[in-house]
Amino acid sequence: MRPDLPDDPARLRAWRDATLYRLMLRASEAERRETVSRLRQRGYQDVTGTDTALLANLDTADTTISALARRCGVTRQATSAGSPTRPTAGPSWSGGPPRGMR
Repeated sequence: MRPDLPDDPARLRAWRDATLYRLMLRASEAERRETVSRLRQRGYQDVTGTDTALLANLDTADTTISALARRCGVTRQATSAGSPTRPTAGPSWSGGPPRGMR
């Protein structure tokens, strides 16, 4: 069934953006839930949805907390709070964390 689309181009654009945005949001949430589920099946029981956003934005270079926050679209403080730096799960650095993670 074809939806009743607005004739006005601005309203059509707004309808399209809202509809596509919702579909993409649902797909993104489904992917996040599936990722968390698979990680937990592999033994990583403390993984959360926030962790998946951080993991998706890491790279193999020296990623700073500030750069990671920009990529995730959150504050540096939120990234620091969600990063795996807890003593049981996080990395350990001799001499303290790398520059940019202080």
